[in-house]
Amino acid sequence: MILKYAEANKVPSGADMLRFWVEIDELQHLPSHSYTHRRLRKIYDKFLSPEAPSPVCVTAQMLQDIEKALEGDNISAGIYAGAQQICFIALEKSVYPRFRESKLFRKMQDFCAPIVPNSGASSSTGSGNGPTPLAVASATGTVAANITDNLDEAEDFSLLGILAHPAKLRFLKTFCMEALALENLLFYLEVEDCKRLPNLSFVVNKTRKIYDRDEIWPGFCRSQEYLDHSKEVKPDAKHLTRRGNRFEESEAVHKKLDGLAEFQLIDTAMHYPVAKLIPLSFPDSIQGAARRKSIQKLEEEQTLTPEQELTLLLNDPYAKKYLKLFMTRRGVDSLLAFCEEVEDFKLLPGIEFLQHSAKKIYRKYIVPSARLQVDMSKTMRDEIFTRLSNPSVDMFKKIANRVRHGMLQDSLPRFVKSNYYKELRRDSKSTPADAHLATVDQAAKAGKLELCHLDVFLTYPGCMQAFRKFLDFQHCSENLMLWEEIEHYRRLPSYQIVLRSAKKIYDKYLNPNNPRSQIPLAPALRERVEAQLEVACRTTFDEVENECYDHMRNVVMPDFLDSRIFMALVGTWATVHEDYPAEMLRGELEMAFLRHRFHLVQEARGMSRDSTVNNLDKGRNGATPTLGATNG
Repeated sequence: MILKYAEANKVPSGADMLRFWVEIDELQHLPSHSYTHRRLRKIYDKFLSPEAPSPVCVTAQMLQDIEKALEGDNISAGIYAGAQQICFIALEKSVYPRFRESKLFRKMQDFCAPIVPNSGASSSTGSGNGPTPLAVASATGTVAANITDNLDEAEDFSLLGILAHPAKLRFLKTFCMEALALENLLFYLEVEDCKRLPNLSFVVNKTRKIYDRDEIWPGFCRSQEYLDHSKEVKPDAKHLTRRGNRFEESEAVHKKLDGLAEFQLIDTAMHYPVAKLIPLSFPDSIQGAARRKSIQKLEEEQTLTPEQELTLLLNDPYAKKYLKLFMTRRGVDSLLAFCEEVEDFKLLPGIEFLQHSAKKIYRKYIVPSARLQVDMSKTMRDEIFTRLSNPSVDMFKKIANRVRHGMLQDSLPRFVKSNYYKELRRDSKSTPADAHLATVDQAAKAGKLELCHLDVFLTYPGCMQAFRKFLDFQHCSENLMLWEEIEHYRRLPSYQIVLRSAKKIYDKYLNPNNPRSQIPLAPALRERVEAQLEVACRTTFDEVENECYDHMRNVVMPDFLDSRIFMALVGTWATVHEDYPAEMLRGELEMAFLRHRFHLVQEARGMSRDSTVNNLDKGRNGATPTLGATNG
C-alpha cells in the first residue's frame, strides 16, 4: 500500500527507500553478530572441546580447522558444515532406522495424518483384508494425504522432512533422549539454528547505506487509503504478548517449593517424562485445512527468537526468580534491576505529557476563540501562554482561584435559591453532607456565602452532581469544568519528581564517580545520557536499557540455559503442575533441557568423559563488559 502511495505521489526514490527501510527494520530485530559468535563458540565447548561432556565424532583435521576458525572475529556456522554432515550421516544410518521401527514414529504419523472419513468402521472390520494406510506409510516413509476430497501433498517422513518440521522433530527428540543417542541430533540442530543468525559480514553488508523514510511517512499516514486500512488491521500477538500463567500459584505450592532443595528440584526435572514434550493429538473433528492450520500454529510456537525467549522467562514469575538468582551469582543482577527501575520511571508523566495537558486546557478554555471560554484578564491569558513550553503543576493556580471566586459570586447564590438545591436538601438527609449544607443555609440567609461553603459542593459527590446539573441547565458550566480539569492537572506528579527520579537512577547505576555503580558505560554513551538528565523524558535511558537487554540476551541467557539453575527452574515448573514444563519449554529452552537430561544421564551411567572443569558453571563470561562500546 505504501509503495503505491509513493509511486502515485512520485516521491523521489520512494520505492527504494521503503524496501531498504524494511530490510533495516528486519536487521534491527536480528540478534547481534556477537551473539552469533558466542553461540558458535559454545557449540565447540559443548560438543568438540576436550572438556565436552558428550562429544561428537569428527576427524582430527576437521577439529583443527574449526579451532583455527574460532580464533577469528568473522565466523559463521559454515565452520561446522563438515562436522554437521558427519552427524547427519550418523543419524541417517544409526538413529533413523531404529526410530522408524518405534512406537513414537507411528504416533508421529497418526498426529500428522488427515482424518479418513468412516475410518473407524473400516479399521475394525477390514483389518485383515490388506495393508492399512498406516502400514503403507510405515513401509514407504510417507502418508498419503490425498485420501480426502482435496488432493494435498503427501507428508514427508524422511529424516530431512522430520528435521525441518518442528512438530515431527519433537517425536524424534523424545526417541533420541530415551535411546541415549541425542548428541548428534543436538549438534546438528544447534548448527542449523546458527545458520539463521547474522555474522559480522552480513551486518556490514546490510548497513552500508541508510535512507530517511520521513519524506514519505508524514504524508502517507494521513492518506485516506492508509486510514481505511488501519481500521481493518488487527495487531499480531503471535509472540509479543505477555504469556499468561494459567497455573495456580497457591500457598500450598509455594510452601512445597520452599521445602525443596536445589538438588531435589533438579531430580524432579530429571524424572519429568520427556514424552510430554511431544505435541498433543488434535480432536477428530478438526480435519483438512483446519488441522493443517493447527499444526502450522504449533510449529510457529516452537520458534522463538532470543528476544522472545528472554521475554518469556521475564514474564514467568518462577523463571524470573531463578534468572535473578543466576545473575546475582554472576554479579550482573544490576542489569535487570536497572531495567525494572527504568520501566517504573517511564510510567511517570514526563514534560511532554504535562505540555500536552496544559495545551489542552489552554485551547479548550483560555484561548480567545475557545468555545468554552472562561472570563479572565488578558494578563492571565498571556502568562499561561508563555508557560506552555515549560509547564508546571501550579501554573493554573491563579486561574483556579479566579474561577472559584467567580462561582462564589455568581453561580452559588443562584444555586441555593433553585429547586435543584431544594431537591438536594431532601436527598441529603442523614448523610455526611447534611450538617455542612445546614451551615450553607444559614450563610445564604445572612447573605454571607464564602469559599468554604462553595467547597462543600466541590467536595461531596452528591452535592457536586446537583451543582453541575444546575449549571448545565443555566448553560454556564464552563467554570466548573475548568476547575475540575485544573484539579486533575494539579495532581499530576511534578516534572521535578521526574528529574529527581532520572538523576537517582543515573547515580545508582551509571555514575562513574559512584564506587557502587555497577553498570559500566562507554564514554560516548554516558555523555549522551548525562546530557539529557536536565530535560529527562521517557526515552532518556532507552539506549542504555537496550544495551542491558542485549547483554542479557547475548550473554546471560545462553549461560543461564547451560547452568544447573535452569534445571532447578524446570523442576519448579514440574512441581507446580505436570503440564507447566511442556508449555514453557520451547525453542532453545527445550534444547537446553534435553542437553541437561542427556548429559546428566550419561554422567550417572559413567558414559561421559572425565573432566575436572564444570562446563555448566564456569562463568568465564560473567563480568559485564562496557555497554555501548563497539564490538569487534
